[in-house]
Amino acid sequence: MAVRLNPRRIKILAPNLVYKAEISGGSWQPGDLSLDALHDPLPGRVARSTSASPSASQMVLKLDRPRQVGGVVLVNHSMTTAGLWIVQAFRDEALTDCVYNPEGQATEAYPRLFRTRDLPWSHPNWWSGKPLAEDIGRVTTGAILLLGRTVTARWWKIQLIDPTNPKNVIDVGKVLLGPVVDLGVNYVPGAALAVIDESTMSQSMSGARFFRKGAKRRRFVFGFSQMREAEVFAKLFDLTAELGITEEFFLIPNPLDTTNLQRRSFVAHLKEPTALEQVALRRLSASFIAEELI
Repeated sequence: MAVRLNPRRIKILAPNLVYKAEISGGSWQPGDLSLDALHDPLPGRVARSTSASPSASQMVLKLDRPRQVGGVVLVNHSMTTAGLWIVQAFRDEALTDCVYNPEGQATEAYPRLFRTRDLPWSHPNWWSGKPLAEDIGRVTTGAILLLGRTVTARWWKIQLIDPTNPKNVIDVGKVLLGPVVDLGVNYVPGAALAVIDESTMSQSMSGARFFRKGAKRRRFVFGFSQMREAEVFAKLFDLTAELGITEEFFLIPNPLDTTNLQRRSFVAHLKEPTALEQVALRRLSASFIAEELI
């Protein structure tokens, strides 16, 4: 039976099953820009379609066996604000027995990021609330789809629909597909989101300052308190043991905050190992530092 996911609580998508999947379909450029790029852990490398036609910019992921999946994410993609994408799941290789989204409903690549009351009447995106071209590069692009329940399937089809893309091709840096950790409690107040600027500064004797620009990455510090011991060991202990500090996951602090979903959510790794603190009988607390992978 499918497990329903609580939309009010933090979500962690891990592990990424794409690394064990065979990826085919569509029409993608050869060599470094082929679908093989999606097996590269670094999102900076991209797979590039031969055109922006929906028939070219699609793919089928064949997992090693039927797996439980709770979410799908596209990272570092080049779809425009008019872009749509469709995710479907199938039990058979012929893609006839659909177990998720049989009607082929599309999802916007860029949902509304601005509320009407936050923009002046004359602003060019007052009506749509979507980002402008200059807004898109501020953080790594991410199209996020939480399925709302766990879906068990082996074949997953992803279609990207952006035929008016001015570059006439679509890039995808990473696809994350996997189970979603849904905890019984949410993180405690005091969590902190920051953009870490890794630029360096030097200063001359006259006081002039010089900067060497570095990368900017998001960091989210959060924790849980008074969690049931059984749930911690069943979910958090196994998760942190698998992730360590090297493995990636996708972090969604607040799935209901659709306006800030792309600002707050990112591909991350744990900056340091997580300790589980025994605070009471059969109760544990834990703190996490997640930093963005770029």
